[in-house]
Amino acid sequence: EDCSARSLLQTFVCREDSVFIAGAFRRQAGVYADTLPSSISGCDSIQFTELIISNGPSATYSVRRDCGLAEAKVRISVSGLALPLSFSWSASGANGNTAYLPAGNYQVTVNNAIQCRPLVLEVLVDEVTRSSASLQVSAPVCPGDSSGTIRLEPPGSGDLKLLPLPNFIPDVLTGLPTGEDQLIVRDSTGCEVFRQVSVPPAG
Repeated sequence: EDCSARSLLQTFVCREDSVFIAGAFRRQAGVYADTLPSSISGCDSIQFTELIISNGPSATYSVRRDCGLAEAKVRISVSGLALPLSFSWSASGANGNTAYLPAGNYQVTVNNAIQCRPLVLEVLVDEVTRSSASLQVSAPVCPGDSSGTIRLEPPGSGDLKLLPLPNFIPDVLTGLPTGEDQLIVRDSTGCEVFRQVSVPPAG
């Protein structure tokens, strides 16, 4: 009965570098076997080592800013082998693969465990885009009727929802009597804000 012991390890090396495995310096990816003789006949230890060639990490980033917040969430997504990874940001206080940053230009250096070809990624966080939309309110034409309107200006800058109605309507709400109305205003970027608007009486 075979009593030899077998084990498998992984070793990473930068491309063009070499590492000593199974009695020689290796630079080609593959699995190498090294036999370690035992004092017991037929019970040798066989060490299999998988050599993986690393080109260094590659990465992309995404920027997400919730409505009304000055800082954006910047997340680094990394591909490439040889974990763990390290991240060094030009922004003070930022660390790891996620940072909350105001508008500006940044750099993050991504490195892997074998320090193989660190990647310097340029990160741009755009200025906060704020809607210039405003509400224009018109009174009913005649006392007691429901011809008042609430219009979003400029046209195409967003849409409106009259609470508690479920649907958004582009640009203008019509058929409103005099009184207080509660609205949700959604601008062209998808941000939503609550507004309370008074429709004045007919003049």
